[in-house]
Amino acid sequence: MAGCRQRTPAVLPGLPASLESSLQTAQKQGAASLKTWLKNYRSYVTDPRLAAIELDYVVLVSPGNPQEAKQVFAAVKQRTPTNSLAYPRIKQLEKTYQ
Repeated sequence: MAGCRQRTPAVLPGLPASLESSLQTAQKQGAASLKTWLKNYRSYVTDPRLAAIELDYVVLVSPGNPQEAKQVFAAVKQRTPTNSLAYPRIKQLEKTYQ
């Protein structure tokens, strides 16, 4: 069970606690809101949490803009090492977004 928890984005390091509530709000409001959040706060967030948030965006934007989803996925995959806590989710989504 502990291995599953490591992959839960909320427990991955890299997001200042002060941004947690605004991130949750953006995620609830959908892809456009999350994209805006990423634009505004990306510089304050580091991997592996940044990768996890971007993968959340990929899943949200995919139905309306599959090309953007694939581009964002490719960028996250390219910069994420195989030993990252975000990598298992990349492998999980790989077949859908490559």
